[in-house]
Amino acid sequence: MKNPKISVCIPSYNHEKYIGKTIESILNQTYENFEIIISDDNSKDNSENIIKSYKDQRINFYKNNNNIGPGLNPNKLIELSSCDYILMISSDDMLREDALEIFLKEIEIVNGADVLFCYCQTIDENDNEIDSYNMMVANQKRDRNKLLNELFYEQNFLMGTGVFVKKSIFSAIDKFNSTLIQSQDLEMWIRILTSGYKINIVSEKLIKYRIHNKNLSNNLNEPLKNITINSRYIFEIQKVLENYKNIKDFNFFIETFPNILKYPVIDEKYKDYYLMKEAFNVGMKGHGCYNIAYKLFACDLAYKIIHNKELCKEIDQIFGFDFKDFSQMLSQIINVDNIDYFSNINPKKIGSKNNSKKQNKIRDLFKFLKIFPANERKN
Repeated sequence: MKNPKISVCIPSYNHEKYIGKTIESILNQTYENFEIIISDDNSKDNSENIIKSYKDQRINFYKNNNNIGPGLNPNKLIELSSCDYILMISSDDMLREDALEIFLKEIEIVNGADVLFCYCQTIDENDNEIDSYNMMVANQKRDRNKLLNELFYEQNFLMGTGVFVKKSIFSAIDKFNSTLIQSQDLEMWIRILTSGYKINIVSEKLIKYRIHNKNLSNNLNEPLKNITINSRYIFEIQKVLENYKNIKDFNFFIETFPNILKYPVIDEKYKDYYLMKEAFNVGMKGHGCYNIAYKLFACDLAYKIIHNKELCKEIDQIFGFDFKDFSQMLSQIINVDNIDYFSNINPKKIGSKNNSKKQNKIRDLFKFLKIFPANERKN
C-alpha cells in the first residue's frame, strides 16, 4: 500500500455496540488511500475484541494501559498520525461512503480551507435516521471574523466529530487543550481561527451522528452529576474566551466585533474594555452556566482594568466605567434568575418527597443561596 494521505482517527471508549459499524463505514469509503488509527481508552467492554476482528492492514490499533480521558486521547491519535490530513470521528458515529473523497476534493481543489466541517444525519442506536440535527448555521462561506463573531455570540455550532484537518495546523498551534474536557473542541476551533487559519463547512451530510442514551448530553438526569458538569463547563468556557484576547490585528478585532463601533472612542488601547462589555452583555442575556461563564470572563477583564490606574482613569472619563460599575458587575455573576434556573435542572427529583440525602443537600444549597438575592439590575 502506498503512503496513506488521510489518517482517520477514532478515540474509542466503551462503544462495543457501535465501534464495528464505525470501522466498516470507513473501510467502505470510495477513497481508499487512508489509514485508521484507533486509540482505545482502556474500555471495560468488548471493544478491543471487536476492533481486532477486522484484519484490514490499514487499521492500527492501540490500547491505553490506563484511562487517560477524553482530553488526552485525541492528542495521542494526532501524535500517531503521519499523514497530511486527519479526520476525527467518534467511535459511535459513521461516515457516508464518499465522505473522504468529498473532504479531500474540497480542501485541495474547491476552497482551500485548512479545516472542514460538514452537515450530519442523525441516527438512533439502531441506525435508523431521525430528525436531522445540524449545529451548523445556514450554508454560506463566512470569513474568519464572521465565524469568530458567531462562536462568541451564538455558542458552539461546529461539530466535534467528522472534522477534517490539515495535520500541519497541530504542529503550528499545538494540539487540543487536554485540561479541557467539555470544551476542548470549541477552544481548538477558536484558536485555529484567531491564528489565521480558514474553516469552511461542506453542505452535505457526510457524517452519521448517533443519538443514544449513553451520549453525555442525554445522561444528565442525576442532579449531582449535572451540577458537577455545569460547574466544570463554567470554568472551561472562560478559558475558551481568553483566545479572543489573542487577536493581534485591531482592524480584524473590529471586524470580529462590529458592535464596538457604537462606542464613543475606538482605540486599540481599549480593546479589553470592548471585549469585557460585549462578554458581559452576552452573559446578561440568559441564566444558564454559559451566561455565568461570560460574566466571570468579563469581570476578570474589568478587574485588570480597575488595577491599571492610568487606563482606568481614561476609561472612566471616556466611557463612564468605574469601580462602582465593576462592583455592580460582580453582584450579577450569580443572581436570583441563575439560581431559579439551576434549581429547576431536575425539579421532580430535587423537589420530590422521596429525595436521596444527596438530592436533599442540593435542595438545601439552593435555599441557602436564595438568602442572598442579587442587587436590583439596571434596566
